[in-house]
Amino acid sequence: NKGAAPTAENAEPAAGSRNQSIPEQPSQGQVNAAIRGVMPSVKACVAGADDVSRATVTFGSNGSVKSVSVSGWAASHGATGCIKAALQGANVGPFAKSTFTTGFPIRP
Repeated sequence: NKGAAPTAENAEPAAGSRNQSIPEQPSQGQVNAAIRGVMPSVKACVAGADDVSRATVTFGSNGSVKSVSVSGWAASHGATGCIKAALQGANVGPFAKSTFTTGFPIRP
């Protein structure tokens, strides 16, 4: 009887899910990994900064970056374009929602 319960539980979500291979939104781990992957390029944009900047990134459902907004030091010191370009390389993988937005600090 023990063996039957997990099988039934495992079958239920797959049967009830629209598309089991695509999550509703990216996991925190996927987001962290995507941002971590481009962070050296992002940090290069704020080399010499004496204050924190902040980026807000919106990913499209295909996992790629749709838009970026930048505030703080980078915005007032002409580094916005550099940060936007650096963040374009981030990709969280496909997900079901139309967009997913996350924000994070950029420390020099």
